[in-house]
Amino acid sequence: MAQLEWGSVTHEGQIRTANEDSLLVEPGVFVVADGMGGHQAGEVASALAVERIRRNLLGKPGVLDAVITAINDANADIHEAASGDETKQGMGTTVTALAVIATPNGDEALGLANVGDSRTYLFRHERLRPITVDHNYVQELIDSGQITPDEARQHPRRNIITRALGIESGVRVDAWTMPLVRGDRFLLCSDGLVDEVTDEDIAHVLATHPDPQRTAERLVEMANDSGGRDNITVIVVDVLDGSEPPAHDEMDLEPIWATTGAGATAGAAERSEDTTEEVAIIGETAPGETTPDEADLIAVANVVEAVENDRRKQAGADAGNQPEPEPRGFVADELPPEPDETRARPAATSATSATAGTDDTATADGTVKTKRRLGRFFAAVLLAAILVAGFVIFAAWARRGYYMAFDDSGDVVIYKGHKDGVLWFDPTEQGRSSLGRDRLDEESIARVEAEPEFESQASAERYLNDVLTPTTTTTTTTTTTAATTSTTAPRSTTTEPRSTTTRPGATPTRTSPSRRTTPETSS
Repeated sequence: MAQLEWGSVTHEGQIRTANEDSLLVEPGVFVVADGMGGHQAGEVASALAVERIRRNLLGKPGVLDAVITAINDANADIHEAASGDETKQGMGTTVTALAVIATPNGDEALGLANVGDSRTYLFRHERLRPITVDHNYVQELIDSGQITPDEARQHPRRNIITRALGIESGVRVDAWTMPLVRGDRFLLCSDGLVDEVTDEDIAHVLATHPDPQRTAERLVEMANDSGGRDNITVIVVDVLDGSEPPAHDEMDLEPIWATTGAGATAGAAERSEDTTEEVAIIGETAPGETTPDEADLIAVANVVEAVENDRRKQAGADAGNQPEPEPRGFVADELPPEPDETRARPAATSATSATAGTDDTATADGTVKTKRRLGRFFAAVLLAAILVAGFVIFAAWARRGYYMAFDDSGDVVIYKGHKDGVLWFDPTEQGRSSLGRDRLDEESIARVEAEPEFESQASAERYLNDVLTPTTTTTTTTTTTAATTSTTAPRSTTTEPRSTTTRPGATPTRTSPSRRTTPETSS
């Protein structure tokens, strides 16, 4: 038989006083069942399912049909027990079962079957992928695009399921055949785990805890730490030997539409005639067919109306104008649960009640879509405004400040912006001086080469006018006249005695101190 390693934990949680979950962990057979109908009925239903599957499959590796038959037999056992005891009427259970089966060519594989909202995940290549599809009301809303998976986690009707064992004499079973791949890790769990712990956190635990028993314990701890509002059951199964892991983790995981069993009604048997048909989207029927006795097969619990009335009262008058489609199914448990509460017993309603919301479905769908469009529009406008504001702020910062430098021609220029530029914002010329490098003294040249920075253009201009010093070159030349010799000494002056001859009647001549004159020489 295939080499597997596993670990498991079941816990009543932090709110409920009894555990209506049951599990089966035996070599080659693993089952999680989540009962409903009160602790005197729910735990009976889940226990009956687990016991029937154990008797049918344990020690008898068969084909996928054997797993489906075991679940159909479990459905018949629960339905018969409920019919013979008024205190247990309407009890039911979910079931997700994983078993080692034989393939037509004699190899081994894994067979998976599921009814209800308990789940089986595959963890491969560090990726967590749900295999099963929930049979509940919020999954219908997800499939129709009315809510997201994240919104479903907090939806007030997430406890309404649309398929379970024991409600009718026949039941549809989703089933898969999967290869044994070395390194694969399977997680089977009740909704008490996934309602409290996100898929991201589950994946992290599966990736970081190699021991399957410790992995199961840690997941239950996290569910209890997050509130533990329901019973919590976890099974982790590791495949130790098998085929090589594929390069990618894509595989065809479409379930087949399995038969409803020998005890099914005539209408159900007709619907299940083709055992290889792919399962339809929840809430839909195959093309051209109808669903007889739908009001009985998928009934609304008596408490649904009370839950809906309470929700509308809390939401206010607007909630009555924008109703969701009336759910079809039965309540798995009340939300929010109280310590003394148990899962509500499902009960049938009239066809009128089951279809009460159909007239308003189109209006509700349109309202939801309109709200989402408006939400996306305003979100886009807000994002655009944030981007524009961010760009303006960044541009202002990139253009902030002034500095002084020589340009390529040697002129002193005042620039605005950062010296080296920021992205596509280069500094720009704001002013140019008539002073050049060749007209400044050495100290002023050094100051400009340091590229001083300023808060404003005015302060830069003051610095240019007050601090920088232009050069001035003055050479004083003195000429001394002798008989035949003229002597010139740089930066020294030889002054001959000045003599003045005043002719009678002449006006004396005044010599300006800023001019150099050659005194007259009298002969």
